[in-house]
Amino acid sequence: MTTQKSNSDFADARFRQFAPALGKVGQYQMSAVPYLSSSILVSGATPTTVSFPSVTRFVTVTNDASGSNKPLRVGFSFHGVSGSSGGRPGDELQRNYLMLANGESYTGDWRVSEIHFLAAAAPVLDVNGTPVAGGSALYHAATASIIAGLTGIPHDALMTNWTGSSGVG
Repeated sequence: MTTQKSNSDFADARFRQFAPALGKVGQYQMSAVPYLSSSILVSGATPTTVSFPSVTRFVTVTNDASGSNKPLRVGFSFHGVSGSSGGRPGDELQRNYLMLANGESYTGDWRVSEIHFLAAAAPVLDVNGTPVAGGSALYHAATASIIAGLTGIPHDALMTNWTGSSGVG
């Protein structure tokens, strides 16, 4: 007597559907899901963080400030954008961010799950370019906008811990 088997009994791992992941080319070939956010208020000495619902395919950030120059720092970690060392004794000040002047924008093919902003001028430096002990940056209020394309990759797929050290902002 034979028993009837279902199709799943014949399928092996090679034929099962795979989940979206960082190394899956199809996630970057298909159209991205749009993500827009404007009038993001950035003020004070604490960075503003924007978290995405999934890993991005590309990101465009804009400093929407007008009037007097209000530079906007953009980075990939709290410590990178704040210009701090990450709390490790003996580390020098890390400046792992990019600066956008009023009306400037930058687009990158970044695979990230969050972006950090800080509305601050560059740290106070001496003539050799070394941060001055006790020197502080000027903080002000600015606004930012983000346009991003999202993949189907969950944000927890990014296993890298970007702390603002080793040149990663």
